[in-house]
Amino acid sequence: MSSNILDNPALIKQIDISEMLPKIDGLANNLVDGYKLGLSKKCKVNNYKAIVFFGLGGSGIAGEIVHHKLLEHSNIPILTIKNTKLPAFIDKDTLCIALSYSGNTTETLACYKEAFRRKSKITAITSGGTLAKIARKNDDDLILLPDYFQPRQALGFLVGGALGHLEQIIDNLDSSIMSTAQLLISLKQKYCASVKTASNPAKKIALDIRDRLPLIYACQSLGAVCASRWKNQINENANCPAYANHFPELSHNEIMAEGGKIKPIILYLKNPDEDANNLIANSITLKLMEPECTKILEVASDGDDLLQKMLSIILLGDYVSTYLAILNEIDPTSVDKINQLKKELSQKTKKSKILEQTKE
Repeated sequence: MSSNILDNPALIKQIDISEMLPKIDGLANNLVDGYKLGLSKKCKVNNYKAIVFFGLGGSGIAGEIVHHKLLEHSNIPILTIKNTKLPAFIDKDTLCIALSYSGNTTETLACYKEAFRRKSKITAITSGGTLAKIARKNDDDLILLPDYFQPRQALGFLVGGALGHLEQIIDNLDSSIMSTAQLLISLKQKYCASVKTASNPAKKIALDIRDRLPLIYACQSLGAVCASRWKNQINENANCPAYANHFPELSHNEIMAEGGKIKPIILYLKNPDEDANNLIANSITLKLMEPECTKILEVASDGDDLLQKMLSIILLGDYVSTYLAILNEIDPTSVDKINQLKKELSQKTKKSKILEQTKE
């Protein structure tokens, strides 16, 4: 289909039948609304020696973003877990933040169960499901989000909710939510569907990566979280393969990869304020890899602090993946295979007993 589809509102609406684009447009508002929800829930925790986030998928990405933000402010250990196993150090002096938008993520519920057994302090951030039920039952802190999104669409609520909650207990934590929201609104005006392709960076990138294999590489400060979000969104929204890595790790292994018949396109997610030596090293690596790819696109973040830089580049990636879906005539909201996986698992495994097994 012609690239003109991206400048045809009627065709966009016909393909984006579940309105992914309006939900991406709402990231700034969702961030602020989530932040207000987090602030409105008085935190019961007042003494802890470590903070641990657990969550997967879109919810897990939110935890990683907040984790990176806290590293600028916290003098205690912070960890993100994306499986079912908790480290031995987690105990009654650990603050655990359980993020599951649906409230039914098996791995997150397993982590909650184990953290509860160890008498950890727990905050649940969810729209409902089993996680909300057990948090209420155990009188844990619960930040309840609106329940009308796909998990990957609820990033603003999850990040804002966690930061609003943690601002109550972390000294000198300035979430910069309002200035971040203003930045995201200004960027939306550059990337939204009403902006023609000729002036729209997101639409141009979607056209560049169409029918190509994207390798998404993030600089050190943006890290795996931003590269993974771009990859995941391209996978889920556009139903296309994509791969993610980050500096400096890829300079020690992936630099040696040769594409053969497959010539990928590299998307380099760059923080212009990165340490100068890091940027030099990254540039050398990319120069050495250039013969093995069709093109290298440099994608720069915006903003003054790390939260702004991460969310600005994530917003762009969300638009890119959705425009790629539209180019491929795919409804960007549908996740049929994921739903089928969940259905088959529920039929072939025993129903979780976590609600019954967690008691005060």
